[in-house]
Amino acid sequence: MRHRKDDNHDEIARSLEAIGCNVQNTSQVGEGCPDMFVSIHGITVAMEIKQPGEDLRAKQLLWKNKWLGKYAIVHDVDEAIRAINLAVRGVR
Repeated sequence: MRHRKDDNHDEIARSLEAIGCNVQNTSQVGEGCPDMFVSIHGITVAMEIKQPGEDLRAKQLLWKNKWLGKYAIVHDVDEAIRAINLAVRGVR
């Protein structure tokens, strides 16, 4: 299966970088790996980017369930920033 970035991926990455986050694009990794890893203030969040109405695929759900760190499914910039703010405040 060919991996592709969601249409909203770049906008979300740019917005997170604009507020001081480091963003590592991993959308081409596959095997359920999230689309990006986002870090700020020593905290890292595995972030899966989805279009509105999309759900995790089977491999993504398996990956998420094995991950012991912070993980967020986001559909837009506001959700991504909210996920980072919650992570910084210590909410998984």
